[in-house]
Amino acid sequence: MSSAFELQATDRDDTLNPRQLRKAGFLPATIYGKGQAAASRSIQVRAYDFTRALYKGHQVYRLVGAGFDGLEVKIQALQTETVSENPLNIEFVELGASQSKKAPAKQAEKAPAKKAAKKPAEPEAEAALASA
Repeated sequence: MSSAFELQATDRDDTLNPRQLRKAGFLPATIYGKGQAAASRSIQVRAYDFTRALYKGHQVYRLVGAGFDGLEVKIQALQTETVSENPLNIEFVELGASQSKKAPAKQAEKAPAKKAAKKPAEPEAEAALASA
């Protein structure tokens, strides 16, 4: 028996877009793996429970709820807000018997911050440099 954190999960509510889902206190997530006939499955988890477990350092989760039967997953990718680093979307990968449960999760790339545009060099300054 592994030390997986139990996480309540349900199938994704298709009537809400991800922003509305997060406002309601859930995080959209996707499970990729072998047991689901190699198809992905869209789910939702409670944001508070997942965030609490994530900050405590959990990497392996046991999904409980209708249709999950204790399915063990680990984080494959995590999309976060740029400034607050709150989770926005989770990608889980189903754990098989041969997969290592100790592999670290990769964090999705954050959007790059806007950089200030450089001013072009003034022609007079260039002429002074060229003649020197």
